[in-house]
Amino acid sequence: MQDKALRTTEAQRAASLKWERENNEKITVKLRRGKDPGKDQIRAAAAANDQSVNEWIIEAIRDKL
Repeated sequence: MQDKALRTTEAQRAASLKWERENNEKITVKLRRGKDPGKDQIRAAAAANDQSVNEWIIEAIRDKL
């Protein structure tokens, strides 16, 4: 099997990760299977509103704040 060259350099990846850490915050959400709304239900609601899942969740949070 032939190794494929990476399309980005290590420096580019490091710069991207640095930018990501400095400009974004992350929150992990855990959903209980069968109890909470599932991923498919959230994805469907986002798609119905022509939004990404991330956009839909952020809008839902803003509505509650």
